[in-house]
Amino acid sequence: MIEHNVGVAPAKTYYAEADGSGLFRELVTVLETQYHAAMSYIKNLEQEQVEEEERKWQYVCQKRNFVCERCGTYPPKSERDVYFETGFCGACAHAAEKMKSE
Repeated sequence: MIEHNVGVAPAKTYYAEADGSGLFRELVTVLETQYHAAMSYIKNLEQEQVEEEERKWQYVCQKRNFVCERCGTYPPKSERDVYFETGFCGACAHAAEKMKSE
């Protein structure tokens, strides 16, 4: 007998015969379903954290007047390094670099 403790709520212990019976397939289906539910939950948590960090960054931009010199928008958090190097948001920095190379 194979024993599996499924850690996603509700936590249950399932027993399955190793002969590939229907019970084993049911166990695999339950494990896959709970795995996907857990991963979806984690992804949603991560997305909420990313959105919260972006809101905090936008607040800092407003208070310290971090705006793109070219288009006047607040640069996204992911483009902080580009902004502090160039004074531009990522799109404007890319356009300026492209104009220089032409």
